[in-house]
Amino acid sequence: YALPSPNVLAVQAAECERFVGSMGGGMDQAASLMSQKGYALLLHFRPSLSAVPVELPDEATFVIGNSLAPSHKAIEEHQFNVRVLEGRLACILLALSFGVTISKCPLSLSEIS
Repeated sequence: YALPSPNVLAVQAAECERFVGSMGGGMDQAASLMSQKGYALLLHFRPSLSAVPVELPDEATFVIGNSLAPSHKAIEEHQFNVRVLEGRLACILLALSFGVTISKCPLSLSEIS
């Protein structure tokens, strides 16, 4: 049995997360499955998921922190899902203010410019 490509797995993992109520976009899944040592990823989600590796300089350093605070993003009143909806609403308002015809939702900022 051959496993699906990292690209396909990342899309499927993001879709699975939405089944439990989180409105995430898939960046964590894509970065986890498509990363390469020594490179950052430039991710695009429209029209479909694609990743472009960007070589990092040897002296690049990242600091990763973990607050250890639980964050139950699928809970109805959690701010994560509210922020996602606010972002979509902001895209719609920007599109209307620029005279862009809205043919579908959700809309992304890249579809406005």
